[in-house]
Amino acid sequence: MPSRAEVPRSLRGRLTLWHGLVLFVTLVLFTAMVYLILEHSLMDQVRQSLTARADQVNRAVQQEVLFLRFRRHQVVQIPPPNPNDFASADTFVQVSLPNGEVLGTSESLAGTTLPPDQVTLQTGQQHFSEVTMGGQSIEMYSAPLIVDGQMIGVVQVGQPLRNIEMGLARLRLFAGLGLVVALVLSGLVVSAMAGRTLRPLERLIRTAESIGSSRDLSRRVEPPSSDDEVGRLALTFNRMLARLEASATKRLCAPSVSLSCAPP
Repeated sequence: MPSRAEVPRSLRGRLTLWHGLVLFVTLVLFTAMVYLILEHSLMDQVRQSLTARADQVNRAVQQEVLFLRFRRHQVVQIPPPNPNDFASADTFVQVSLPNGEVLGTSESLAGTTLPPDQVTLQTGQQHFSEVTMGGQSIEMYSAPLIVDGQMIGVVQVGQPLRNIEMGLARLRLFAGLGLVVALVLSGLVVSAMAGRTLRPLERLIRTAESIGSSRDLSRRVEPPSSDDEVGRLALTFNRMLARLEASATKRLCAPSVSLSCAPP
């Protein structure tokens, strides 16, 4: 059974470990937030573009209706707009009847058709969906073609998500590599700074051990130049040694012993 991982015993190791954990959590949360915001922004741009294309088709139908009414005083037949007029290499357009029959597709679909959107066909409501065609994901927007309050057809506009997915994949890769590099560099910097900061404390420990083993109370700890917690600890330790030395000398010069003792 593998042994349980232990927290480093040294103060330097614990400082490095806790700093790494805090930095890791912070970077992960920040990166996730940036990733989600960017993903939402890119998808929002795609949906706005699809909505604008569908609105163009709807306006074209409305203009055709007004033209036919002006020429014939009634609508005999409303020809569907040419999908190629509203499509591009990375945008698909398809016009269908309310029963799902496809009236026209853009050349960018290369002879294939977009799957019918049952939500729009059944409810007459606008609807976004993500479909898979030819092994690639496509964001599809379906909107009803409305004339005189009636749905006369459905326009579907789609755009492949390949570029967005590739961009997000590169972002995940770079974010992961950046996270590892940041953790390694910060760990090295924190470990070096902690070692430098705790070096006077290590000298204090070695001096205290040496005094304890030699019982030489006349020795003192060299205080660091900085006036921080370690410096104050060194001064306090020196004052304690002075009191202990004075107390030991006082015991040696007790009145019961006839000795001539000079003050230290």
